[in-house]
Amino acid sequence: MKKSIIILLAATVALAACNKSENPSKNSVRISFVATMDAPDGANPSRTELVVPGNQINWISGDQITIFDGLANECYTTTDEGASATFEADIESGGPYYALYPYDANAVITGSGNITTTLLPIQRAKAGSFADELNISVAKSETAELTFKNVLSYLKFRVPAANIKRVTLKGADNESIAGKFQIKVASSGFPIIQDIKSGANVVTLLPPAGDAVFATGVDYYIAVLPGTLTNGFWLLFTYNDNTIGVSSTANSAPFARNTILNIGTPTLAQPTDVINFRDAVLISEYGSSFTVADAAATTSLSAAVKSGAVCLDDLVYFGLTGGLAGFASNTSLKSIILPSGITSMNSTSFSGCSSLECVVFNDGFAGIAKQALENNSSLNSLLIPSSLSSISGNAFTGAGNLDLYFLGSTPPATVTASAFKSPSVYSFYIPAGSTSDYSTRFASCTGTINYIEY
Repeated sequence: MKKSIIILLAATVALAACNKSENPSKNSVRISFVATMDAPDGANPSRTELVVPGNQINWISGDQITIFDGLANECYTTTDEGASATFEADIESGGPYYALYPYDANAVITGSGNITTTLLPIQRAKAGSFADELNISVAKSETAELTFKNVLSYLKFRVPAANIKRVTLKGADNESIAGKFQIKVASSGFPIIQDIKSGANVVTLLPPAGDAVFATGVDYYIAVLPGTLTNGFWLLFTYNDNTIGVSSTANSAPFARNTILNIGTPTLAQPTDVINFRDAVLISEYGSSFTVADAAATTSLSAAVKSGAVCLDDLVYFGLTGGLAGFASNTSLKSIILPSGITSMNSTSFSGCSSLECVVFNDGFAGIAKQALENNSSLNSLLIPSSLSSISGNAFTGAGNLDLYFLGSTPPATVTASAFKSPSVYSFYIPAGSTSDYSTRFASCTGTINYIEY
């Protein structure tokens, strides 16, 4: 897979609308903050629009940033267009001044200047540029000049076929590549990820707004937290008919801050290609290699695989249908990708899988039965397809505090009260405008549910 590194050149818009009061305190001081580009040797952008050709980077009118006034998160908007922008702010505290781009209503800052914000694992593509809300940048200054420095890294690619409606990225070892994280601004002025508070190991990219599928021959980008995916990564391409094509690399993939990893147009596995298993149990059961055609013809998994497999990534093509069951108490299982045709997890499907870190659902997945993911303490996040219609009792009991990212603006039709129960705390990331529907549907659950709209 051809790879190259280039400097990051773009930025995007705010996470939420400003709710800043227009009535400043009598103790505040009006400051005209000027947001500018980083020094040439750093080439760290803070703009929201990439102008092609020429890679000119500009602010656009309506861009919003957070300026922290002490510990208070305040939103400010610019009307400027161009290479720099002015933000008129009413500030009570003195410097140093900290700012975050784009504005995030849920961002917080500590007394020492560490900023916590979220990179959502549900991202909306923008053809030829970066999608909205994906160029998280920070600035620290003793003066009114804010030089924003980018925090994230990007994967750049083109879809390898027509009629692809979804692209999913995951590290081979289920590394956290998105989620809630804390940024520290080092003495050099550059941002460092201090801590991942609540990581997501799967990122899903949706087509540009108004488009049902991705265009071929066009560059797209996925934003990720900086870090090295030591054993490579998987890209899953979901077609309109819900089948999945896969491209993967086992090579170490460095996602450095403020860089783009460009892989061009990846090659999908074809029916005659050979799957090389990484898991010893799979190799023992099926041999060291297995063709995609063989996998598609496989209608069941052996007891040995269900009880002993560590990672089922390579089973994405298996032609299983209906509900999945039989993996209970597998303490070695780390991840599984559920192929098209798997429509549900049966009762106790993955109960007691204490090492399970990642589950990738297919479009068309409909039901999580009772105790299906019970007592899975390593499971931190799940990306829920809009097709999910039912969640049964104790589905997530013992899973600890869990982040669920819902793709659908309509909540599942059936939710059993004990599916999300006390004392666990759950964060539901839901489409804008859907809090009322979701809170009504999950009202009977006794666990604490925090609703965050994206």
